[in-house]
Amino acid sequence: MIPINYHHLYYFWTVARSGSIAAATRRLYLSQPALSGQLKALERACRARLLERGRQLLRRHARQLWKLTQKAHLRDLCRG
Repeated sequence: MIPINYHHLYYFWTVARSGSIAAATRRLYLSQPALSGQLKALERACRARLLERGRQLLRRHARQLWKLTQKAHLRDLCRG
């Protein structure tokens, strides 16, 4: 399992808050490929698709997905 770190969660939160990857890259001062790679790593770690990518704003189930990422992160932290 890929370990989740603070950056994965922060990037996911920023994308969810911004409504698009493009807007999040401007806030985070990251390139689009770098941010997409981090989001894909988080999705692999959670074994779930967290964001639907499309032409419109990202559609997300933010509350449910955020709980999933928090649980995974806490589980990893407890493992040391």
